[in-house]
Amino acid sequence: MKFIIYKGILFLTILCGITQFLLIPGAFWNFLFPILPTLLILFYCLIQDYRNSLMLKYAVFLLLLLSLIEVGFYVKSIRNVKPPKDPKQLTIMTYNLLFSNKSPKLSLSIIKSVEPDILLVQELTHDWEKLLLDEFGDIYKFKATHPLKGAHGIGIFSKYKISNQSIINNSNKPFAQIAELSFNNKKVQFINTHLASPAGAVENKHDFFNLYSKNYSRRKKEVSEIMEITLPLSNKYDCQILAGDLNTLRFEPIFKKIQINWQNATPRRYDFSHCSFPNTNKSKPFITLDYIMARGKIKFIHTKTIQGASSDHLAIVSKIMI
Repeated sequence: MKFIIYKGILFLTILCGITQFLLIPGAFWNFLFPILPTLLILFYCLIQDYRNSLMLKYAVFLLLLLSLIEVGFYVKSIRNVKPPKDPKQLTIMTYNLLFSNKSPKLSLSIIKSVEPDILLVQELTHDWEKLLLDEFGDIYKFKATHPLKGAHGIGIFSKYKISNQSIINNSNKPFAQIAELSFNNKKVQFINTHLASPAGAVENKHDFFNLYSKNYSRRKKEVSEIMEITLPLSNKYDCQILAGDLNTLRFEPIFKKIQINWQNATPRRYDFSHCSFPNTNKSKPFITLDYIMARGKIKFIHTKTIQGASSDHLAIVSKIMI
């Protein structure tokens, strides 16, 4: 029995270590570890036969190393924000509207129930823009929108003036929208993001790994472009806010690359109440693809997902102090 436990622990720890560097790095470590039962079993093995098991020593070393790396990511991430001076509250919502939404009134009601100060939307079509302006035109005096047919439209609706707005494209399809807002005599940069979707890989299971690999490379390139443009300008702004549909799970290295430079509004990895996808009649959301992240002089007060509506994503709302 001991031998089986040893082999099992070694196999899992080596596997989670190796996957840190493969196509879906860290899946085992970030999704399954550290969990209490595994640590208790490991502790038992240590007490029983640590000195005589070189194999177990390797497993312990790898677990400790991975734990240290995870702690390092967390510490580096939370150091990206500092308390603001003379803070004022602002409410932000990011929402993938779903371009083929069959019941848009339900999604409009979600927005209306919150009435955020800043609304960032993805999959904005011309029909969606008209609906939003008809419903909220008196509330949001300022907008920067790029509606498109299909899933690539993007836009910002704001109660505050928007300036210096620009779009980052990939094959003439926007994946990020960058804009400045003035609020409480402070300059804030918003990056409204919709990274390339891996839906094609999910829908074509016979060629999943090839398609997912291509999508992963594309998302990685898109993130690099966003970072190259925004990070050098950080001293120009009181804070920067990156929000939207990143189409990226928390255990992927793309997210870790972002996490090094940005703090996530919902840092707890295992809090399923913050999962945003997929929102269907068959199941509740069980993964997170949508995020609100920030760097600079800013403080997150409260962040939550808004249940219901008719998009395949849930809206995420964050109250912040700037």
